[in-house]
Amino acid sequence: MIKIKKLFITKIAAIIIVFGVILAAPSFQAKVQLPPATPVGSSPVVSPSALSKNVNVAPVPAPQPKKQEASKSTPAPNSENTFASSLLAGKDYPQLAYYALQTPNDPQVASSWHHTTIQSARAWDMSTGSASTVIAVIDTGFALAHEDLANKWATNSGETGITKLGDACWTGVASNKATNNCDDDQNGYIDDTRGWDFVNNDNSPQTGMTNPIGTGTQHATMVSSLIGSQANNGVGTAGMDWQSKIMPLQVLSDDGEGFTNAIAAAIQYATDNGAKIINMSLGGSGYDVAMDTAITYATDRGVLVVAASGNCGNSTAGDCANMVAPGRMAYPAKYPKVLAVGSTDSSDNRSGFSSYGAELDVVAPGDLVGPLASWSSVYTTDGYVSAASGTSFASPIVAGLAGILRAQLGNPTVAQLQRALIDSTDKVAGMSGAGRTDQYGAGRVNAHKATLLASALVNPPGTVGTTAIQSRQPPTGGLTRSKTGAVASDESILLVCRVDATDTCSSTIQNGATIQRFNPNDLTKGASVYYTFIKGSSLSAGTTTLSVHSKNFATKIADVTK
Repeated sequence: MIKIKKLFITKIAAIIIVFGVILAAPSFQAKVQLPPATPVGSSPVVSPSALSKNVNVAPVPAPQPKKQEASKSTPAPNSENTFASSLLAGKDYPQLAYYALQTPNDPQVASSWHHTTIQSARAWDMSTGSASTVIAVIDTGFALAHEDLANKWATNSGETGITKLGDACWTGVASNKATNNCDDDQNGYIDDTRGWDFVNNDNSPQTGMTNPIGTGTQHATMVSSLIGSQANNGVGTAGMDWQSKIMPLQVLSDDGEGFTNAIAAAIQYATDNGAKIINMSLGGSGYDVAMDTAITYATDRGVLVVAASGNCGNSTAGDCANMVAPGRMAYPAKYPKVLAVGSTDSSDNRSGFSSYGAELDVVAPGDLVGPLASWSSVYTTDGYVSAASGTSFASPIVAGLAGILRAQLGNPTVAQLQRALIDSTDKVAGMSGAGRTDQYGAGRVNAHKATLLASALVNPPGTVGTTAIQSRQPPTGGLTRSKTGAVASDESILLVCRVDATDTCSSTIQNGATIQRFNPNDLTKGASVYYTFIKGSSLSAGTTTLSVHSKNFATKIADVTK
């Protein structure tokens, strides 16, 4: 039975992992053990492979709250820096406690609806990412040998191979760098071939090592699954980014607890050891100076930090009571340099539990998303759950999409990567036509539109040109698409327009006597290039003429058919 575990909050404001409900997947060959129940339906696992499986979803008894109790597995550490972190050296930071909580939700029939909603398949027509992109997951322990993730972990090349004369750890006898108990790459961590465990301060971030039935044993594996479960391998499901590598960094124990220094050190480790994106499905009520310092360190070095907004949108229980109403946004999502992600359901409504506020950047599916790779003491390499809910699971979807965009954009700044994600969002019905709201941020991410925009940014249509347009000259423009041929109703096309910087640009589609006008997301004067998305469903059957317009001129771009 899944239970809500309310844990003791220290006198310093606690920060919690943003957990969610997990539903069993009885029809999978391997399953996380949960109470048996009668299946209520089935739906296909969305996967790029033809070898998809069916998932029967079992109803789960409603979680029952427990009284607050202190976790007994790990005593609160002092503020001494026990890690090889220069950010912590000589500092006496308060140690905020990090605990794991469950968030209850009603069980529903689950599938990989999140891929359908954000149009992942069309995005994969443009890009499936790059193996050179490393995404760090700062979380609980990981199922390192899981069949859907074993080939996705980032490897530290400085701790692999055989020692030779001149190496830092050369003893006169050749030895395996991965197991020679020496810091071959001189980064302060011994034999860190595959991430690091900042809880036990060793090189094995494997889940279940101290408490195989702890509340934190599954979380990081599910988060990693959404980012990068291996695609086209005939098992499980597919993550957002097919090619990226995941850096597993454990900062919370099997019981779901951890402290400030471990997390700050992990952020610095990720930054210094090649990660370009960090996902943190963590949240809490208090400002943490060490965390803020570490995030600034990462972003100033070109690392995008993505974090869950929190699960206190409809709750005042526990630590939620200490957060700022009405939306109760959590830290670290509230820090200005973090890309804050909230959760939506399959109807594009904000999930009731999803925290919101002025700091929210975007939303993504996070309500009963799945199936997800998981772990239990019984199913250590092939466990799955049907679905999980929480902003914890919206955040990695955005982090995985950011990995795909980074592969397209090359070496973008953090601001450029954030803008590509934000400027390509769908303005859902709950936004009532606004460009941004506190409940939805800039909108729900759309992978298809994001990859179109990234493609146009890197390789603008040749007809757009590179020369500035003068005032009294017609605009130039071009079309970017993911595929050729007739435009499908669910397809988006992207019109790119160049105008004089004192002007703005709009677009029209004309079919016979019917003319429709579309404006780009940003009509602020001062830009010279504008981007406008047009959905295929807006086109009538037959031939449609696409044009771009400045204040006084129009330029035909192309004819398309539907």
